This record gives sequence, structure tokens and C-alpha cells, in this order.
Amino acid sequence: MTRAVSSGRQHGYITLELAEHFVEFDDAVAQVLLPMGVNFSVGLGDERGRAEASHEAGARLYDSIVQGR
Repeated sequence: MTRAVSSGRQHGYITLELAEHFVEFDDAVAQVLLPMGVNFSVGLGDERGRAEASHEAGARLYDSIVQGR
């Protein structure tokens, strides 16, 4: 990601976040980024239920790490 940003390329979500397109969401990561990741995984061939479970587990792990700081 650092290379992409430093070269002037940015992920679409980041660009939209910087432009404050998600200000109406209480939790843009949970409400926008997580479903986008699930849809991406399903598009690559994963089953929706498995993709949702995997992304939710990742979000819980991240929350537990951040809360432990």
C-alpha cells in the first residue's frame, strides 16, 4: 500500500474516505469496506457465507488487537 500511495496510486476506498464520502456512516469500515471485501472474495469464487465469516473474524481480531494497545 505504501508503494501505491507514494507512486500516486490510491485504493478507491481510501480516495473516497479522504474525500469524506463516508461521513454519513457510523462505521464506514464495517458498513462499506467489509461488505466490499466480501463481494470481492465472492467474485473470486468464495462462498458468500464463508467470505462473511472470514471477514468478520478478521475484523474481530483487529478490534481485539487495537483494544489491547
